[in-house]
Amino acid sequence: MKARFNGIGAAVKDNGRILGIDLIRIVSMLMILILHICLQGGVLENLAVGSAAYWVAWLLESLCYCSVNCYAVITGYVMYSPGKKDFKYSRIIPLWLQVFLWNGLITVLFAVFSPETVTTENAAAVFMPALNGQYWYFTAYFGMFFFIPFFNILIDNIDKKGFICLIVTLFAIFSFLPFTFAGKIDPFNTAFGYSTLWLSVLYFAGAFIKRMENEIRVKKGIWAVIYVLSSVIPCISSVLLDVATVSSVEEDVLPNLGGGTYAYNSPFTVAAAVSLFMLLKDIKTTNCFVTAAVRASASVSFGIYLIHVNPLVFENIFKDMFKDLASMPCFIMIISIIAYAVLLYAVLGAADYVRLLIFRLLKTNERSERLVTGLVNKLKTMKVK
Repeated sequence: MKARFNGIGAAVKDNGRILGIDLIRIVSMLMILILHICLQGGVLENLAVGSAAYWVAWLLESLCYCSVNCYAVITGYVMYSPGKKDFKYSRIIPLWLQVFLWNGLITVLFAVFSPETVTTENAAAVFMPALNGQYWYFTAYFGMFFFIPFFNILIDNIDKKGFICLIVTLFAIFSFLPFTFAGKIDPFNTAFGYSTLWLSVLYFAGAFIKRMENEIRVKKGIWAVIYVLSSVIPCISSVLLDVATVSSVEEDVLPNLGGGTYAYNSPFTVAAAVSLFMLLKDIKTTNCFVTAAVRASASVSFGIYLIHVNPLVFENIFKDMFKDLASMPCFIMIISIIAYAVLLYAVLGAADYVRLLIFRLLKTNERSERLVTGLVNKLKTMKVK
């Protein structure tokens, strides 16, 4: 049964079961929403450093920090298939159109209802969604996308021992060594994980899991322990450093990122992402209703990112939107953060599902494939003088 791709690194199979990959995409986007509610939403900034609520909120933040890396690992796991030679460059077109649509629609709405917030850069950025950097993940993914077939050729033609050496080398150079500088410098220009280079490293990690998954025999309990420890250690280091900083300067400050433990290319973040991925990827069910619900929810996760991280939304609506949660009792605050993340997922996901239905009605995927196929065929028939 062939996989059907929905969005960045998504794949579902029509075999009556939930793919854990779809579940990871849903969980990861919920985690991203929680990250943004706590930081951009103003919760952490309005908590007393060192208080019980501060500790708990940062623990929640830590448990969610690996979410972006999970997305990149999914891409490698899904888009690499041993021995598969064909690669559809047309897949990037619907994604580009999705970014263009949401960026353009949001800009128009702000221009109508809040024109003072829209700049010339905002308007110009609508027409260059992959190059303007407004959505850093899409820009990084766009840069990596065109190298994927070459990555796959390399992976197919390297033996097991060589692949292990490659993975160790990649993470030693781009994760462990930068970590030794405590997040103060970026020696290999990975932008601390906000880059095409880092997404490419994680692509190899996902492909490694795909190629070696029958040989990886680690119990789920071990993966759970790794995930928890990889999340808790950065939390403890960050909060203790914050408390020490506040004590020395006698003023509240935002977290100092735990001496480098809070970075997408941190070894802790990598370990948390891989262990969470391994925990969830094999979850399955034969319940058709649950399968359909997860499939539909997973297909809109990227759209949820595009809507709420749009700079106009992020700076003018999302910023400090949830700061009042910081005044609630600790338990109620955490429940409220999670509840708001679920609510945002549902509302924004419903909006993107309408977009998805329109794309299906217009047969965007099919038209994109025909366009690229036609261009490739023309190039093949051109004579070089």
